[in-house]
Amino acid sequence: MHENFISNLLSPITWLFLIEAFFLIFVTAFVWNIFLNLRYSNVLFQSLNKTCKVSAILSKAVFFLPIVLIGLLAEYEWSLLSQVNFFPLISSPFVRFNFIGIIVSLIALIFIRNLDKTKRAEKFKRSIFFVTYVLVLYLFYLIILMGTVITRLNAFPDGFLKSYSYPVAERINFYVLCALFLVHLLIVHFAVSVKTLQRVLLLLAYTIALTFAYSIVF
Repeated sequence: MHENFISNLLSPITWLFLIEAFFLIFVTAFVWNIFLNLRYSNVLFQSLNKTCKVSAILSKAVFFLPIVLIGLLAEYEWSLLSQVNFFPLISSPFVRFNFIGIIVSLIALIFIRNLDKTKRAEKFKRSIFFVTYVLVLYLFYLIILMGTVITRLNAFPDGFLKSYSYPVAERINFYVLCALFLVHLLIVHFAVSVKTLQRVLLLLAYTIALTFAYSIVF
């Protein structure tokens, strides 16, 4: 197993895990910093801390809560966690549409960040805040969904449910996916709350952990 782990550590699968970790930890932190540094965001978070005496961690948790609701709604309507909409990757309309959506959203956030610094943006600070928040939720959900699906496909063997009947196996698979979704949500919440060095350590730990799980399973 030790030799298998070392060989996997140097294989392309580790690069996949590294890219996944980069999106989960650094891209989300970049997006969150843009949102957090908006004029209206500063006012809102300061007022929450002063008037309601809400801690920074709790206030972030409140802003993260809609991601769970989006996940539940998306699963109810489209069963995204079942992975049927992702493959084949190149020809999947869902993947192509959201790949373009991620690029457009990141460009829009950079534009909003620059716009928010101008004087004329003062009149539209609430509108800028809500548009940015929607983009943040969209990007966070997609990144967490990506991490969930990649982890499920590579850290769990396809045959671990074969001993169960189809309805039971389907239910267990759904619970595993939901648990992975929540774990990745917590990782993102932690990543946006720490400094760069801690993010680097988290990225390395996450990548090595997935590679180790992959070496055990396959």
